[in-house]
Amino acid sequence: VAPWVVALVWSVGGLGMGIAYSPTSMVALSEAPPGGQGAASSAVQLTDVLGSACSTGIAGAVVAAAATTAGGRRDALVVVFALMTVAAVAAVAIARRFPPDPPAAVRPAPPSPRA
Repeated sequence: VAPWVVALVWSVGGLGMGIAYSPTSMVALSEAPPGGQGAASSAVQLTDVLGSACSTGIAGAVVAAAATTAGGRRDALVVVFALMTVAAVAAVAIARRFPPDPPAAVRPAPPSPRA
C-alpha cells in the first residue's frame, strides 16, 4: 500500500475520532447534575475504554480464528470490518431514538460561578 494512502486513511480515521469524542464528553458534562461531573466524566471514559477493548478483542479473536482455519488473514479482516460497520450503523440507529434537545428557552440556566 502506498504511504500516501496510509496517511490519508489514518487522517480520516483520526478526524472522525476527534469529532466524536469531544461532543460526547461535553454532552455528558453539560447534562450532569451539579457535583456529578466527576461521575459523568468517569462513565464516559469507562465506556470509551470498554468499547475499544471489546472491539479489539472481538477483532483479534476473528483474525486468530482465521489463522487456524482455511480462511486467510484478508478474509478475516473483511469479516472484522463488516462486523464493525454493522456495530456503527446500529449505534447511529440507536442514537437517533434519543429525544431532541429542548429549546434554549426551556433549558435551566447553568449555575453562576461563585467567586
